[in-house]
Amino acid sequence: MPTFRQRASQYNQRITAPAPPKMTVDEDMEQILQGGWIIPEGAHYQYRFFSVEEAASRTPVKVIREADLSPDQLEVYGKLVQWYANDASSRQFLRLGGLAGTGKSTLVSVFAREHHSDKIAFCSFTGKAANVLKAKLRDAGIRDPAFVGTIHRMMYTTETAPDGTVHWQRRGFLDYDLIVVDEASMVQEVIFNDMLSYGIPILAIGDHGQLSPIEGEFNLMKDPDLRLEKIHRQAEGSPIIALASYIRQEGELPDRYPNNEFVSFVHPNQMRRGLEELYHQDLDPQALSDIAILSYTNSKRRMANNLVRELRWGVKEDDPPREGDLFICLRNRGSHLFNGMRARAIKVQAHGEFWFWSHSVFDSDDMEIKGLLFRPQINRNTTFAYFHEVKDFGFPERGWSKEVGLLFDYGYCLTVHKSQGSSFKNVFMLYERPNMVDRDEFRRWLYTAVTRSSEKLSIVIR
Repeated sequence: MPTFRQRASQYNQRITAPAPPKMTVDEDMEQILQGGWIIPEGAHYQYRFFSVEEAASRTPVKVIREADLSPDQLEVYGKLVQWYANDASSRQFLRLGGLAGTGKSTLVSVFAREHHSDKIAFCSFTGKAANVLKAKLRDAGIRDPAFVGTIHRMMYTTETAPDGTVHWQRRGFLDYDLIVVDEASMVQEVIFNDMLSYGIPILAIGDHGQLSPIEGEFNLMKDPDLRLEKIHRQAEGSPIIALASYIRQEGELPDRYPNNEFVSFVHPNQMRRGLEELYHQDLDPQALSDIAILSYTNSKRRMANNLVRELRWGVKEDDPPREGDLFICLRNRGSHLFNGMRARAIKVQAHGEFWFWSHSVFDSDDMEIKGLLFRPQINRNTTFAYFHEVKDFGFPERGWSKEVGLLFDYGYCLTVHKSQGSSFKNVFMLYERPNMVDRDEFRRWLYTAVTRSSEKLSIVIR
């Protein structure tokens, strides 16, 4: 059977995506009743955010105030308030660091609520991390900050050249009293210098044990000014936190570590049985989003995705996606759909030669999307990023990134880099150490992987 690329090479004319399937009367009525659907110009999809009432019913708001902070959080909070009120004019930025689960987001939510009359911009380097930040603020009852989004959207505008390339231009002025940067360890030096140029106080928040920016040696969170050390997300003495602390000090897993109800070491031969217990066809949406498999390489990610689908549906690698499958977005689209977001397929069907039509719900992001998924991207090791990779399919060079549709893949397994900023109750970590990775980078990768788990961690290792 010929591959997609072989079939595509037979085309000598521009490809046009077929129109989305016509909705039934019931679906039409449902969409009218729900309302709020948006169709971006030139895009092969439409999206809808859940209403405030829908979101509130899915995630109850728990308002935490200054009086609810623990003694260690309260001490750091006092120093933060002191800096913002009195010292920010002479000391432009402050770095707040802490281990996973120490309550950094809780502390910042309290600060934002107590300073709600100020213009505070909340931002993060990646769209996924910004969306997680938005959800945390929403769940804490903060629904209308001056800004919440990516650093790029806050600081830059884009211009498209005649050849289709996009150029970033720094904005000349920002009207904020404070900039809060979450997951600050991911921020590159040139971007942070651009941020400093506005003269606005900056609060940088992050975990100094996590992965550094992909490019360069600059790490904003290497030596934070304020630290939160006490773990609150897990119980005191949690084996997960104990293991993470060991990794930070030693850079590797211990030679011997007793299995317990929180942390277990699994031989690859036992991996199948463990995943069979986790994944089954009648998983409810919340339980599905609470599970994640983590890997270093995309080849392992693809292998794990295919294994889960085989265990869950009894399907082969080349079988098409089906209702109930878990997807992950691989490329940002607009200001609402970000690389790393995971979605659950409600409906999915073949649509023309190169697409699937899907109705998917992003359970953790209070959003749903109906649109065309580019079929060759699914179950592929890398993400389509350049025109030469898709030109054989018949797409025009200008605007090809919109013409291909949405770039999704199966989302049961994520690379650890893509999982940053997220937390899952149940994590299966595929231990692997590529030869080209140095000791410090691997230590950060291993620490980041372990701290993605909030309740149970299974490490697959020989």
